Amino acid sequence: MTITRRQKLQFYYFVKYWMYQVQDITNGNFGYRQITMTINRKYQKQYNPKRIRRLMTRLGLKSHIRRSNGYSTKTSYVNIEKNILNREFSAEKPNEKWVTDITHMKYGFGKKAYLSAIKDLYDGSIVAYQVGRYNDNPLVICDGYHKSSYRSKP
Repeated sequence: MTITRRQKLQFYYFVKYWMYQVQDITNGNFGYRQITMTINRKYQKQYNPKRIRRLMTRLGLKSHIRRSNGYSTKTSYVNIEKNILNREFSAEKPNEKWVTDITHMKYGFGKKAYLSAIKDLYDGSIVAYQVGRYNDNPLVICDGYHKSSYRSKP
């Protein structure tokens, strides 16, 4: 079965329309891989990513390049505490040594959740934790520490 020129033009018309539509909905954040997945899922087609990329190049559609935010914060090195644990991360009795850490998780479209946890080094149990939208001092100091205050502190 040969494809006529008219069928080919009709195909390109629909794919161009779909690509413009996806780019408009996503504000230009999707690249050719995500556009290909979206078109194939939404319209139950099986287009090759190379074809979509070639058409995007012809149409001048480009995705925004998302830059990394940099995950470290700059510090003035004024409030550096002594190394009390000296890499001895085990405890002889409960509530003798506590450690804390903050981690972030991405969810949704460009959103982050921060998890601050206080861990007991005796058995590895989580003494207290707090989840927040911002990595700030109330997340770490106030809420997590006060929630854990029902246990005897080390």
